[in-house]
Amino acid sequence: MPEEESKQLQPLPRDFNITISSDLDYEELVAEITCQEMFVAHLRKDSRDGKFYIEWPANTLSEFQCRSCDLDQFLIAVTHAKQRLV
Repeated sequence: MPEEESKQLQPLPRDFNITISSDLDYEELVAEITCQEMFVAHLRKDSRDGKFYIEWPANTLSEFQCRSCDLDQFLIAVTHAKQRLV
């Protein structure tokens, strides 16, 4: 299998959504990942070290935060978010 084919991005699972936004808490753009319209995490690329960081909500859970989701689908969503921040 050619290398280009193996790196092809899988479709974003239908339960997930990625929103790129500017957040006052960060210098750079963040990707908000939601599952079934509930917040899961923020993904951001740090401008100082170039690394990607994922942040989950604080310890307090609300009715708007996702408590569990399919890991494989979540990893696909993270890959989509990362690609959109590059």
